[in-house]
Amino acid sequence: MGCLLNCMCNRDPMAHAHVNFTRSGLPIKEMKHIAKVTWGDESAVDQIGDYTPINPYKMKRLQWVIARRLHHATQDCTRESNRMQKLLSCSGTRISSVFSSFKGKAAQKIINSFLDDSYPEFIACVRSNCSRLRATFTDIVDAFRQLNTPTFKELLLEQRKSWRQAMERRDRLEALLRIQMKPYKKTVDQLCAIPGVKELAALKILSEIGTDLSSFRSSEAFCSWIGICCGNNEPAGKAKKSGTPKGNNYLRAYLTEVGQAIALVKTYTTVLRKVFQAFKERRGHNRAVVAIAHKIARIIYTMIKNSIAYVEISSPTLEKIRLKKLRASINNAKEVGISLQKLSVVKDSTGEILSDT
Repeated sequence: MGCLLNCMCNRDPMAHAHVNFTRSGLPIKEMKHIAKVTWGDESAVDQIGDYTPINPYKMKRLQWVIARRLHHATQDCTRESNRMQKLLSCSGTRISSVFSSFKGKAAQKIINSFLDDSYPEFIACVRSNCSRLRATFTDIVDAFRQLNTPTFKELLLEQRKSWRQAMERRDRLEALLRIQMKPYKKTVDQLCAIPGVKELAALKILSEIGTDLSSFRSSEAFCSWIGICCGNNEPAGKAKKSGTPKGNNYLRAYLTEVGQAIALVKTYTTVLRKVFQAFKERRGHNRAVVAIAHKIARIIYTMIKNSIAYVEISSPTLEKIRLKKLRASINNAKEVGISLQKLSVVKDSTGEILSDT
């Protein structure tokens, strides 16, 4: 309610994303300039004590606040679930030895039955669901027998309540964001064509950047604003180690999540997955995630700025990396007296000979 009231009349809300902006101490002239760049017009923000009615630019600002609150609510859900798992394991019985994931359907049925039902009903629940788990019926019953104390049950019930409340809050904010982003459905559908970008990720990304990217002169400037590009730390002509620069932490987190989603794909069916694997083999997993997030940011900029759809273009990056490694392995083998004779490296799709030993 605080977010809605603030966006309508710009009064004091209980929204940290808004407070960090309106109470930052910046002059009103600078705040209006930021509002114009971020939300499209200076009227998105008012001077304190000089309030104006709701307008389309304040509604864009509302989307920004909801998306950021949703991000924090998702983090709260993760924290509460981690606390639940630690509480289940703190009795000396590792739940991971019984359930591969305590958030699974069968595991949740058994845990809820343990907390809510009588012991005979709990035993029946375990018997009907243990076939779907890697642990046996006896192992599951023995694990929960150590948790069967009134005090521990009360702690578990309290933690489960907190976890459910966090998930309900997240679901409410997600539904509210979907309602607010309905006018941008066409753009959301275009972004969903990018591998790894799902609807919720597209909604959160779009709530941060909007559909007008004319403020950025190029995709490089756009990535620099996000903070998803290479840092610059070269004092006195001496290059030193530097991470990514400061930028929009929320948008960087959304793009990094998309990069992690691409990393989880097991088959090389998309160009982005191949490019990620090439980065990973050269620089490691974490750097590859940031690099692919940078590439996705540039793709999003080009799609929105030029109003074009996503089209995959083949990239030989992974082939070049693998071929280079293969040649290096053959040369290293020759150094210890091992050689391959009368063999050729051939591309399966075309039959082209890439290298001869």
